[in-house]
Amino acid sequence: MSRFFRRLLRWALWVGAFGRLAAQPGYPPVVVGEGPDFDLAGRVHYLTDWGEMTPRQALQRLQTGGFAVSQRRVIDLGYGAPNCWVYLRIQNATARRRHLIFSISHENINLLRQYRVVGSGAERLVSTGDHLPVTTRPLDHRHYAFPLLLEPGETQAYLFFANKRRDFLFIPMQLTERARFEAQERLNYALHGGFSGVLLFVVVFSAALWLRFREALYGTFSLYVLCVGLSMLASSGLGLEYVWGHWPRFNDHTRSWFTLLWEALLLRFTRQLLGASAPRPTLLALRGAEWGHYLLLLPFVGFYALNTLPDGGTMRALSACIETFRYGSLVLLVYACLQGVRRGNAASGYFLGATSFFLFITLLSGLGRLGVLALPVFFGPVNLGAVAFVVEIALLSFGLIIRYYALHQQRNRLEQELAHSRQEARERVIQAEEDERRRIARDLHDDLGNLLAAIRFALERVPDPPPGVDEARRMLMQATRNVRAISHNLMPSEFERFGLAGVLSESVRKLDGLHGTRFQLVQAGTPQRLELSRELVVFRMISELLTNVVRHAQAQSAFVQLVYRPDCLCVMVEDDGRGLAAEPPATGGGIGLQNVSSRAQYLGARLVAESRVGQGTTVVIEVPYNPMPAPDGPTPQ
Repeated sequence: MSRFFRRLLRWALWVGAFGRLAAQPGYPPVVVGEGPDFDLAGRVHYLTDWGEMTPRQALQRLQTGGFAVSQRRVIDLGYGAPNCWVYLRIQNATARRRHLIFSISHENINLLRQYRVVGSGAERLVSTGDHLPVTTRPLDHRHYAFPLLLEPGETQAYLFFANKRRDFLFIPMQLTERARFEAQERLNYALHGGFSGVLLFVVVFSAALWLRFREALYGTFSLYVLCVGLSMLASSGLGLEYVWGHWPRFNDHTRSWFTLLWEALLLRFTRQLLGASAPRPTLLALRGAEWGHYLLLLPFVGFYALNTLPDGGTMRALSACIETFRYGSLVLLVYACLQGVRRGNAASGYFLGATSFFLFITLLSGLGRLGVLALPVFFGPVNLGAVAFVVEIALLSFGLIIRYYALHQQRNRLEQELAHSRQEARERVIQAEEDERRRIARDLHDDLGNLLAAIRFALERVPDPPPGVDEARRMLMQATRNVRAISHNLMPSEFERFGLAGVLSESVRKLDGLHGTRFQLVQAGTPQRLELSRELVVFRMISELLTNVVRHAQAQSAFVQLVYRPDCLCVMVEDDGRGLAAEPPATGGGIGLQNVSSRAQYLGARLVAESRVGQGTTVVIEVPYNPMPAPDGPTPQ
């Protein structure tokens, strides 16, 4: 019984001492007034813990003055102790019930517990962390938000335990009205949603440009934006909340993985942008730095696979080596861009200006992680880093759009030049053909025709023609007529007088009944004359088609239609013969149809060929009255 009374007395003395200590000015409470936000500077106390301290032991240290005072609303232990105890006392100085939210906006805390101080002990309320599902948090939220309820005049004390294994420990805190907190977070979620939508659009648009031009620069930029966006999701807590929530342990490495990846892709993007404008050693250095980033991923992949991390000293040394290599690579990137500027590469200067703000924020954030600089809470990677990245993406996207427009214009110009060159080549070929036709027609008429006429006159002067001379004379007269017809077909002399319709009518009349095929010419509309050279090309096309009908179609009838429309001359050649295989005129159907297709392109005409085996062939040619740029090819159906 005496032992029981001694323990009871010791407990009463401890409670009294704690009550007196809690009321001392050294541990002033956070006074909740009528405003929506409450200042935590100088009102939050913390204790670094290198071991496995219990809540009771932490309260004993609080009693002996072992807690330090945080003069800011952020506790930054860097790569120091893995554990931290935070003591907070809140007093409701108003006459109404207050609904408050105490939030810790650093998402990468492995274990976070909330205790309510009751007498000499602590009652655990919440146990959560980034190694646990989001559902373990008091509010389903990307941050650690703890709802508090204070009655009028009530004072409550809370103890928080934070653990971050072998990594830097950073605890930014805020105490605000619940309604204001929820309104701010609705706005933040909307901004993050818009930010993610913009990033997704940039990723898809850059990927589309890569598919359109097959240029690796756009594909690299798409992957770069994707990795930076995932890194931002990891830093903001949205990744754990929405993306990899079923693999909480993955959260330990996401920021390191995606940071190394986007930096490697940024180096690749720089190398592709510079091209040949940078010296070869600089390009090789950029490639080496890029692959160095890929190699630095291997330790983190191994840690994840083995579900372990090295001790704090090793982790700090590894992080220092990685950060040193990263910043050396960024210095190399800036140097390479400056070399590109000196060599007249304007794109490298624009790229350097677009990324400078983001690189500067990345540098300061990394120095803050190493504990070299003490940065204010608003300078965290989630805030200014996101703003800097948005600025960079906006500028780089604008630059890529300008580049796309320039490439599109250049492509169109090259296509026009190529089409013009092809048109000139067709003109030269057709002109050479016409010149050769004129020469052959002239030689046939002047040389062979005169020779045949001389032979005919010589035979007529034979006094007593032997048998067979009359037959030879008739054959000679037929040969003379054939030479005259061939010469006429090669270069019709009536074109200037009668035009296309007149010459074509005569040709159809001569073909009618030949080889058992009936030919008929039909005209519709008000006749309009084309340029003489263009009418001659149209005549060659129709003659080629009619020759194909005579030689290959085995048709009983064929029709040629000339329809004069307001904007073009429509030529249709149709037969009821055996038809052709369904091949485009430009690639199949024989040399004749290929010549027709080539001439149609020269005229800027539209060529449509329809043919079925056993059901005949129809060829339609629409020739504009005014010359137009030649299309890429015919339109077979």
